[in-house]
Amino acid sequence: MEFYDICVIGAGPAGLTAAIYAGRYNLKTIVLGRVFGGTISMAHEVGNWPGTEKISGADLANNMINHVKSLGIEVLPKRVEQVTKVDDMFVIACEGFTVNAKKVFWLVALNVGN
Repeated sequence: MEFYDICVIGAGPAGLTAAIYAGRYNLKTIVLGRVFGGTISMAHEVGNWPGTEKISGADLANNMINHVKSLGIEVLPKRVEQVTKVDDMFVIACEGFTVNAKKVFWLVALNVGN
């Protein structure tokens, strides 16, 4: 069983941004989510964000994932099955393994089912 400072549930833009902030503060962080980049990864073109005039959703998602990984953060394509608070830790049960974390950020778009 792995121990983390922060477990981010949801691999969309909000979850990946939270992971970047945690990584920059040298917190041991893991991101769990079934759709890397979230629903934006399926967009043909994204042009309503500061950074570039337009980019494909898949390319934007890959850029975000690469940024997160460059900080040494694990990103796993797993569905979270249960989150339980035990004393001062959260126990996060996933498909085939369990993670312990001091804090949990749950940032999931309900229509994606991360």
